[in-house]
Parts: sequence; C-alpha cells; structure tokens
Amino acid sequence: MRHVCLPWKTLRHGLLTLALLSSSTIAPFTYANESQSKIVDFNVQATKYQDEFIGVFGVDVAATDSLTLSVEADTDRYLQFGTSYDWLAGNHYFNVYGQYGFDDSIDIYDVGFMYGYSVAPSLFVYWDTYYQWRDTTKALELPEPIDHGNHRQEWKNTLGASYSVHPLLDISVNYNVDVLTSQHGFENSTRSSYDISATANLPYVQPYVKYTKGQYRVRPGRPIEDSSNVELGFYLDF
Repeated sequence: MRHVCLPWKTLRHGLLTLALLSSSTIAPFTYANESQSKIVDFNVQATKYQDEFIGVFGVDVAATDSLTLSVEADTDRYLQFGTSYDWLAGNHYFNVYGQYGFDDSIDIYDVGFMYGYSVAPSLFVYWDTYYQWRDTTKALELPEPIDHGNHRQEWKNTLGASYSVHPLLDISVNYNVDVLTSQHGFENSTRSSYDISATANLPYVQPYVKYTKGQYRVRPGRPIEDSSNVELGFYLDF
C-alpha cells in the first residue's frame, strides 16, 4: 500500500486506493511544498474481510520537499517499505515511487508512476500505474505451501477523481484495472474493481470510510478475490 502525502494523500494496493483532497491544499500549491519538510503522517486502517478483521498501521515522513519515505505493517504480519519523489508543474502533479514488502511467504516489489491534474481548486483527477513482481519461492518451504506461482507479475492501473464537496468533506471515486502479465489459471488476464470513499478533513485527524467491490487483493500478500468490503480508518498529521 502506497502513501503519497504531498500535496495529495494516495493509498494504493488491496485494501484501498484513496485520494484525499481538500481545497485548502490544492488551490495554493506552494502551501503544500512550503510545509512539506515538517510533515509526518500516521495512518491507521481497519477492514472487515469476510469474517476477519485486518488492521494496518503506517508512517510517512517527508525527508525533503519532494522525497517521502514510508513504512507500513499489518495484522497479516506483512511489512512494507517505500519511497516516492514528487513534483509540480503548474496544475500538473507527478510522482515516481518504489516499494518493497514481505511476509513469511512472499516478497513483493513495485515500481510506479502517478500523474494528476487539478481541474479546479476543488477537483483533482489522476492516473496511477505501476508494475509488480511477486516472489513466492520461500512459500514452498512452509508446512502448508501457498501457491501464488500462477500470477507472479502484474501491471496495475487506477483512474480516479477526488472532489472537495466542502472544506471539511472530500469524496473520491476510483476505477482499478489489474493485468496479470505472467502465467495464470484464470479465463482472462484482466481484473477490475472500483471504490468510493468519503474523508472528513478535521484538524490533525482525517477519518474516512471506503467501500470497495470487484476483483482485487484485500492486502498485497493475499490472493485475488471477487468480493466487496467496507474499510474504516484515519490519518494523523503533524
């Protein structure tokens, strides 16, 4: 799961694809950059998947005005490290990033790019694309091997829009298309899903609720499922 805090927060992978947008951060682009080096972002997420609850805790640190470092852990014992570099050119937003995550059964590598455009002070649209390599070699050594070997490489894309209904409320909609680029056992190589989220922009804390439906991974270490779920979470900004 990816976190890009500047000037828009974007979470990627499985549990959620979420863009948090407020008119106070989009209109004056310089405001986000000027305060960038002071930002530390904590996030806590919880989702009910079938009869199971999954929790996630993450921290993003703005190392410079453009460079962000992140670390994330979940109750699946999946740990992920990431770094991203972003910049602005007028109303255009660019971000390149890389991530590495692992647990007892899998290693996952991501390299990606995101482009966003501020259509208006209250409307932000974007395209997020990245390639993922999934190494399950060590899963074969477990007492009960996990077979993810039929789809070890994926190209993932998200088209999204975030609208600031009010300075205190943002609504986001995303359509996600994942293409299995290596051998797989499905009838076709394309998986799609969509999600809708609402975020409250309160001082220092931004709670959100998100609904996801389609074929997707509830977490990076999980297999692809055709299902739906509701996620609750919040961010703490300092």
